[in-house]
Amino acid sequence: ADNYIFAYPIMKKYGMVGTVYINSDFIDPRDIKRPIYSEGNIPELAACRGFLTTPEMQELEQSNVLRMESHAQTHTWYPISGKIIDFRHPNDRHDWMTWNDYPDKKPFLQVDDESLVNCGAPVFKNEKSLIAKRFFPERDLTPALTEYVAANGGADFFLNADWKAKLSQKVMELNGSLELDGRYESDEEHYSRIKSELEHSKTTLENIIGRNVIMLCWPGGSGSKAGELVANELGYRITTAAKDLTHAQRKALMNIPSQKSNRVARVSPVTYHDYIADFGS
Repeated sequence: ADNYIFAYPIMKKYGMVGTVYINSDFIDPRDIKRPIYSEGNIPELAACRGFLTTPEMQELEQSNVLRMESHAQTHTWYPISGKIIDFRHPNDRHDWMTWNDYPDKKPFLQVDDESLVNCGAPVFKNEKSLIAKRFFPERDLTPALTEYVAANGGADFFLNADWKAKLSQKVMELNGSLELDGRYESDEEHYSRIKSELEHSKTTLENIIGRNVIMLCWPGGSGSKAGELVANELGYRITTAAKDLTHAQRKALMNIPSQKSNRVARVSPVTYHDYIADFGS
């Protein structure tokens, strides 16, 4: 939303143009436009929390200041093995699990809703949704673990220094191991899921803005060789540098007039405004 509220009026003032990459799952379904920044109106930062609505996206697109392109559909993470690496707990960094549990609430979950967190739920080794084959545990330990946490103090359970050891012990009692058996999606399922994500985003955006969507920014650099094939098949003409390219290949993407390329070099911030690196900000 801050692209509409702050970036849009400032860029318009100085004659700048840019692109906003949209995850179709996160589009705010409300039929509203929020007040934008001006010298006489400085919105509270809390008012900028959340994601763009359809009317806001349409205004940005028509303004020729910010155009809408694709950032895929889910921008989430999925388990890639049965190895448990953590458990959900207050103020954790696994908000993607809330997104997966409540996909219809994603437009309102830029900041995690603690009331929706299944405290005690196992967190498996994971990866960005588009790059790795998804793992499906054969058992669901979440109900037993969340009930265990609730019966032992709820949120206060996590005030104990050994809370993780206690949950690990409970997993051992239930499963005999901290790694669950299960299955991986097949090559066909993986390809179909990538295609579904990229097509959903492209079609959704095209229906909103009324033109062909031609650019794809891979979430977290999660493009794979299979993903690039799907993107080309669906009509994306330009994609960002991603993990299908080596580090040397990514560095070689200069994006200068003499070097034609259908890939865009990417520079990501390492430290944000509060000086916490990466997604800790």
